[in-house]
Parts: sequence; structure tokens; C-alpha cells
Amino acid sequence: MLFFDEDRLNEELRDLGHWQRVAFVASCVEVLVPGYARFCEEEGVGDPDLIGNIVNQVWDGLRRPVLEGIEVPSPSSVLDSLPEEEDWNEWFPQAENAVAATSFLVELVRNNDASLAVRAANQCYEAVDELAARGIEGGLLDAEAREVLGELPLVQKELLRQQEAILELRKAVDRGYSTVVRLRDRASSGAISAS
Repeated sequence: MLFFDEDRLNEELRDLGHWQRVAFVASCVEVLVPGYARFCEEEGVGDPDLIGNIVNQVWDGLRRPVLEGIEVPSPSSVLDSLPEEEDWNEWFPQAENAVAATSFLVELVRNNDASLAVRAANQCYEAVDELAARGIEGGLLDAEAREVLGELPLVQKELLRQQEAILELRKAVDRGYSTVVRLRDRASSGAISAS
């Protein structure tokens, strides 16, 4: 069984290069975009195009030989897309996670701080954790119930996706088109959605 281990993740992500961290965080945002879109669709608020366009621009930038030149908005303008409390629906937590991870992505593009990649990974973990918790009757209050939650397939699938992404990025010597495409495809297939 896999566990979310922030210290281990921090160590592994610190050992990667800038483009590899950006690719990892882009894969995290890719997982979260459908949950944000679902929230926006149900509430008629938010800006799913902004979040989707940012991750698309980053993926496109990762296919170029130089990471510089990726045009992304400021993290504060991304945070303007956070849902308001009065716009709550069951996808609210995933929408918050998506916006937070996207703000970490645009900040990472600008400054290469490995801790931002860890924070984005945590947003994915929190999103699937909350989504899995919805399916458990009676809620989750104690440590035993939290452990059971971590064993659920949805949570394990996301933790495995993160682990495999790091392993693939560690093996990648340069930004090969195939590496970027595989990461995005895997993230899209693991995306948080209504299913």
C-alpha cells in the first residue's frame, strides 16, 4: 500500500530538474482540471478555460527545447478563480484543489522552487482523498477510518500515478516529446471526474 509521504516526495522532487518538476506539477493539474470544470458547470461560476489554458500552455512549453518563454498569468490572478463559499457544491473541494495546484504550477514555471511541486502533489492527494471519503457511509473521523480511506483504489491510483511520474521523469534525460505525451495521457486517464 502506498502512502502520501511529503518528506519523501520533497526529496525526490528536489533531485529533479526544473523542466521535470514543471512536468510533474502539470500532470497534477491535469488530474484536477475535470473536477474544477464539473464544479464550474454545476454552479455557473469560475473560469475552467483559464485553468485549462494554463495547463495546455505549460504542456506546449514542455515540448520546446527551452522552458523559458511559457506565458502564464500571475499566481494571484489564478487564485481569483477560487470558488466562493456561497457557490458550494460537492465538487467545491476539488475546485479549490485545482486552483491551488494551478497557482503552484505558474509559480513553479517562474521560480523553480521544489516545495511547490510537493504542494501541488498534496492538492491531488487531498482531492482524491475527499472524493473517496464521499463514498464511505458515516463520514471519517477516526484514525482507523482514515487508514481505510488511504487503502481505497481511487487514492492508491493517484499515489501510484505520482510515483510512476517521478520515476519516468527521473529516467528522462531530456524533454522528449514522448515523455511529455505519456505523462499527460496518464494524468488524463487518472483525472478526477464525475465517474
